[in-house]
Amino acid sequence: MSFKSLLTQRCTISRRTIVKEEHGFTIPTWTTVNTDVYCRIDYITVSSPILNILSSGLSKNNDYQGFFLPNEDIETGDRITWNDIDMYAKPPNKIYGAKNKVHHLEVIFGLQEE
Repeated sequence: MSFKSLLTQRCTISRRTIVKEEHGFTIPTWTTVNTDVYCRIDYITVSSPILNILSSGLSKNNDYQGFFLPNEDIETGDRITWNDIDMYAKPPNKIYGAKNKVHHLEVIFGLQEE
């Protein structure tokens, strides 16, 4: 069974960018990085063992954990839209497998932008 076959969900990744509007003022906006991204996103419950080892720190804002293919373009602060829920990425963690190659990415998400 391939890892990709376990990624049964899809999401959209957006990144914060700054654009100039017609009067010359700069405004923040979101630019889509990728759509139909293979992923698996799970809700982290209070009793979840993952809360004991989060490198991004314990926080009530760390609500979801996502799994992605190793080459997915995802950065800290990116907005992920999944099941009509917008969530914001904490620092992605590369998970290594055989031959010291990146096997997949794991990302913790919060519902509040930081």
